[in-house]
Amino acid sequence: MKKLLIVKLVGATAVSALSAWFVHLYTNASDVRFLWEHQQHSTMNGAVFLQRFSTVGYAMPVLIGILGFLCVLRKRNQEVMTELVVWFAWLASLAWIGLALFVWQIANVPVFHGGGNHY
Repeated sequence: MKKLLIVKLVGATAVSALSAWFVHLYTNASDVRFLWEHQQHSTMNGAVFLQRFSTVGYAMPVLIGILGFLCVLRKRNQEVMTELVVWFAWLASLAWIGLALFVWQIANVPVFHGGGNHY
């Protein structure tokens, strides 16, 4: 049973590392594209947040790995605690990717004001 928990934990840690990598690269690429297409406008507050803190997402796999292996080493409630850590890792990874996609795609929605388009 311990091997299965370790495999699940390693998989969840790898997914969280990939999500942090994706958000970091997607933020950099979207920033370049946005500034290329909209040279006269500044980016939104959510995009500025992601530009400043996209590298913080790399701490997530480290914390998940440490917390998960501590849960695997426990004697009581080993399976439940490890499954909670794995569940949190998947949820946090999907939320981090979803936030990045939402913030950068919402900047592309046209807003009509004053008789003209504003992106």
